[in-house]
Amino acid sequence: MLKVEGDTHNLYQQEFLNSTTQRSIPPHILKVKKGVSLILLRNIDPRYDLCNETRLLCRGFFKNMLDVEILTESYAGKRACLPIIKLKTNMNS
Repeated sequence: MLKVEGDTHNLYQQEFLNSTTQRSIPPHILKVKKGVSLILLRNIDPRYDLCNETRLLCRGFFKNMLDVEILTESYAGKRACLPIIKLKTNMNS
């Protein structure tokens, strides 16, 4: 690896960054397959029952979205697209 003085962008190697874990965030890579059940862990849109603990079924993928089917409550059977959400954590956790 080429080192440039004052370059903090490449301070740590990618393998090291990918191996670090914290209790407050999921693993570095989250693998989701078509047809698997998911549970929403964030309130996205309560009007359409896209809130914490809603059960979903993965129907497909787009570049930055998941195509899901709602399995619970009054919106069962309805489809929704969930965006990829970047996770942030406090340095203290």
